[in-house]
Amino acid sequence: MKVLSEVVVTLEGKVDLLVREHQKIKDKNEELYALVEELQGKLKEMDVENLHLREKYQRTKVASALSGSDEGVRETKLKINHLVREIDSCIALMQG
Repeated sequence: MKVLSEVVVTLEGKVDLLVREHQKIKDKNEELYALVEELQGKLKEMDVENLHLREKYQRTKVASALSGSDEGVRETKLKINHLVREIDSCIALMQG
């Protein structure tokens, strides 16, 4: 009987240890999920900022080409032609 009670006490100790370890892992998992959400939010913000910077860069290139600089004149003409085609396409869709 004494052996059985020692086994039960040992088992209780191990179960208690497992429960504490499980709680530690669960807490760490929650921390990691929170960190993932935070990083995903920052990534979205950076993607939006990147998009805005790209658009600003394109506008700056066009503005510099229109200001008389020989660099980018060809590129500006291509951009204007592309915009005209887009406008023509929109007009065709509206008429059609």
